[in-house]
Amino acid sequence: MFNSQNAVPEVNNLHGQPNNKDDDENKDHNGLKNLNGDSLQNQVKRQKEWVYLSHFLAIQGLQPVHIISGKDDGNEPDFTLVFWEDNQLVYIGIELTTLPRLRSQMSDSGLIAKRWYWQALNIVAKQNLENHVYDHENGYLTAERFKIPMKTAYMPRNKFIKQRKGRSISIITQKDVDEVMKKKQPKIESYHIRRPLNELWLLIHTDKYQPETILSFERSKQTGNEMALKHDTAFDNVQITCYPSYRILNVLKV
Repeated sequence: MFNSQNAVPEVNNLHGQPNNKDDDENKDHNGLKNLNGDSLQNQVKRQKEWVYLSHFLAIQGLQPVHIISGKDDGNEPDFTLVFWEDNQLVYIGIELTTLPRLRSQMSDSGLIAKRWYWQALNIVAKQNLENHVYDHENGYLTAERFKIPMKTAYMPRNKFIKQRKGRSISIITQKDVDEVMKKKQPKIESYHIRRPLNELWLLIHTDKYQPETILSFERSKQTGNEMALKHDTAFDNVQITCYPSYRILNVLKV
């Protein structure tokens, strides 16, 4: 069994509170330090990764006791989720990436607010589940409504119609998955160097609204006679999210 006090030295609180008070100094309204060049770009990239991770945890209903933010040196995944199961700590590594043909469409503004939104959604789900809040009229736990956001929760209908106008549908294909695996597979072994991992997951985050297209998950599940998307790597779990949608596309391990 892992030693919980020694195994999690550099923990990032899921609720976004800094561990070091001095880290709050010299930050802008987005919570980023006032740095120039590559350092600022790296901070923005990291904050976006936190948003994508928080979105994933919320729509999956995952409640880790700790989240370790990895160092960008290739010796560990981007994040490590720490769970308490069967009286022992379980370490799940989460490596984040996107499809090579896509780029993040998330703006650099309001990143902390986006992260807090998804974290708050997850907290409410957990509280409702613990309190067993039940909706007698509709016949389900109220927590389920928070655990999986409604389709229109993130965008008013008029804005959705405007966003969709003039955009074609883009389907995530097996070729997309193969390109990701070609990039990530050689690095899998090195992600276990810093600490032992019980499992290693790959989260392929995408943005639903691209400049000229809208990503479609439904058509990706089965195109023509092709079966669901697959991979044959050492990743224990591979999933694709489509921010800010609540849908998740599972990539089957064969």
